Amino acid sequence: MKDIKKTAIFGGTFNPPHIGHRAMLEYIAARPEIFKILIMPAKTPPHKAFDTLSVEHRVNMCRLAFEGVKKSEICLEELSIKGKSYTVNTLKSLRQKGIQNPALVIGADSLVNFHKWYNYVDILYLAELYVFGRDGISNEQIIAAKQNLENLGAKITLLDICPPTISSSNIRAAFLNNENISEFLNPLVLKYIKEHSLYKGEIMEPVFVGKGILYREEFAEYVDILKKRLSEKRFFHSLAVAKEALRLAEKYGCDTKKAFLAGLLHDICKDDEPNLQLQLLDEFGIILGNVEKNARKLWHAMAGAVYIKEKLKLNDFEIISAVRYHTTARANMSLLEKILYLADFTSEDRDYPGADDMRKAVDVSIEHAMREALIFTVVDLTERGMPVHSDTMDAYREIVKN
Repeated sequence: MKDIKKTAIFGGTFNPPHIGHRAMLEYIAARPEIFKILIMPAKTPPHKAFDTLSVEHRVNMCRLAFEGVKKSEICLEELSIKGKSYTVNTLKSLRQKGIQNPALVIGADSLVNFHKWYNYVDILYLAELYVFGRDGISNEQIIAAKQNLENLGAKITLLDICPPTISSSNIRAAFLNNENISEFLNPLVLKYIKEHSLYKGEIMEPVFVGKGILYREEFAEYVDILKKRLSEKRFFHSLAVAKEALRLAEKYGCDTKKAFLAGLLHDICKDDEPNLQLQLLDEFGIILGNVEKNARKLWHAMAGAVYIKEKLKLNDFEIISAVRYHTTARANMSLLEKILYLADFTSEDRDYPGADDMRKAVDVSIEHAMREALIFTVVDLTERGMPVHSDTMDAYREIVKN
């Protein structure tokens, strides 16, 4: 029986394309069953907002980055499709144009979340999945996801490669910080970026590593919402808290994804005008206590918890509660609540007097850090003649006095 030749579909935002992308392409090109690779820059990915870089620039960089890769060609198919770049629509369009036996190349992180893709079952009938490894995704997760999709009729090939963990967002952040990024980019791509002054208007983000890279991509939709709602300083802080919450969750055995997401969203209402925060609370029947009425700095946490539940429809009580109490703390806090409370104290952008001491404290133990944080808060508020919320005092008596 004659071997079936396949067309690999290698899509992405390529913002910018880097050496990790090329390593994957060269690996795929070496497979004998692959006779063509379509490198497909996305126009408007459904989970991202492309406000900072044109399609033209990304296509030009792809031509430079992937020149000489055997069997490959740049395909502009998605650019001709109206609306969002849903994979199912792209595959249908390719089929109409005679592309047979497509192999859709995805990462293991996408495999375990494939059930969240738009019309994902239809995709399984339109293309085989070629899956490469990703740091932070275990073999157990991959096998479980593969089995679930195969039960729906999927054809899945696991590729014996885990390309270097390189994040385009980290490259952009490093570029803004004037850090050396030459090791991650084709020299021609680097030259192109400099000649066209790309990414100069990019909003700064902290540099993520490990699971942080995966979660930053998975929750890109929320990141885009934050970009529109927050100042640049507050936006950076939110991502920095997510990064620190993830670190603490890994250290102390908490759910890392929930910790990251709670950190990401904790200040989502911080830059809203006070009257808008009050309107949101009133709309959903939240009544302020006497101390809260005169403490505007507490409103954003309460409003944020409501916004996450009612506007974002994120119905996760643990995350909502962590956001709700990230400014005041309370008695009987969950581990996630403590981690968010402390991550807000110790994120890399914090520079208040005593910040370095707090960073040392969180690496001793959660309880030690909570004790230090609550003492700091109560003393600071008292010295400034400001009222201390009853929830804060409850936490203080529970952790500090006992």
